[in-house]
Amino acid sequence: MKRLQVVTTNKFTWIAAGGAIGLVLGVSAYFVQPDRWMGQALVRVGQFSQSQAQSQGQGYNTSSIEPISTVVERLKSPSFVKAVAQRAKDDRLLALLSVDEGGGMVVRPTRNSDSLAISVSANSEQLARVAIDAVVAELVSKHQIILNSYQADAQKELVQLELQINALAQRMEAAANRPLGGDRAVAGLVIIATQPVLEQKMARTLALRESLSAANGRPTALLEAASVSGKRIFTSLWRTALLGLALGVLLSFAWLKVIEYRATKE
Repeated sequence: MKRLQVVTTNKFTWIAAGGAIGLVLGVSAYFVQPDRWMGQALVRVGQFSQSQAQSQGQGYNTSSIEPISTVVERLKSPSFVKAVAQRAKDDRLLALLSVDEGGGMVVRPTRNSDSLAISVSANSEQLARVAIDAVVAELVSKHQIILNSYQADAQKELVQLELQINALAQRMEAAANRPLGGDRAVAGLVIIATQPVLEQKMARTLALRESLSAANGRPTALLEAASVSGKRIFTSLWRTALLGLALGVLLSFAWLKVIEYRATKE
């Protein structure tokens, strides 16, 4: 009971002391907090022009190298993180970017756009710069491989189509040059049957050429240079000090209530 009277009499002193301690801790936390660095990049996913199916005739459709949702999942995959670390020759990126280890990479698709905002948080400016540059470079490289593969397949198909067109043209020319007579009717049937096939393959060839032109495709690339900026948990000294003061007063008041409760039970 005597301890309760002492605590009650000096209640204001205890609360003031708690507030003072909280204030000091708040100011100290502001000055000793570790700096966080944020690397940021805005990347536009590339696209290519994919020729339509032969049944649809001439033309092409423009589509992304990969859907945005697929790109997001790729960036979060362990294989991609490993490739980024290997590209940068820095094993620290394995833990920094790994989703399983609470990595510091955040990927956000921009609304109504084919772009992605990528950010990487690290405890040093140098590491944040290395990480964001390596992530962007690896993504651009992967998409270039996909784009090159499509273009190589289209080139192969184009070569085959040109060979087939030459063969069909020669067949029609031979039929047209047949002498008059019974074979002339057969030649006419050959021309009639070959002409639509030839036109279809020529239209397909034109569509492929258009889809391969530089004007109808673009690689994945940065929209602006990647940036690195400092980021702190507590950005304002006076707000941090007030937070420490408030917590100190609150904890002191709660401590006094606990003592009063325990004293009344004795």
